[in-house]
Amino acid sequence: MSRLAEIGNLVEILNGEEQQDNLPNLKDNKLIPALARLSRDVDQFVGPQAEDGALSAPAIAKLTTAIFGDSYLDDRKTARVGTDGLYCLYVLRRDTLLLRSEREKLNSERSTLSHDIDAVVGAFTQSARAQSEALAAQLEQNLASSWRRMMIAGGGCSALFIWLAWWISWTVW
Repeated sequence: MSRLAEIGNLVEILNGEEQQDNLPNLKDNKLIPALARLSRDVDQFVGPQAEDGALSAPAIAKLTTAIFGDSYLDDRKTARVGTDGLYCLYVLRRDTLLLRSEREKLNSERSTLSHDIDAVVGAFTQSARAQSEALAAQLEQNLASSWRRMMIAGGGCSALFIWLAWWISWTVW
């Protein structure tokens, strides 16, 4: 009964496993040996019996099929699971864990890129501000220079107008 409880615990561990690297270890080093021990114990102590619900070799074969699937193959070097059975969820679980890992990696990269973008935006803003201030200063200089030229030209024209007015007034009299 303790062997059966051990298998039950391992199935529960399989169901809740969060580390993808532990899944093959769970299959190859824990579940398969536990099923082999249970099968050996049943063969030694119980022997082949009819299918009456008692723990027997056919019952263990059904349990193995339920866990690993119909096309389960154990060639003593490696075990290949079938496409059905509880352990086929291993593939889905592994894919889920891989996708979670990839999502966390992408989130980390996104955070790094966001930080880099913020730094570049800050540098761009500072550069744009410096350019804007330089252009404003240049515009002020150009306006001041234009204003001075206009004042000089206006003063010269006023002096010429006053001189012409004075000259016309002296020639008429």
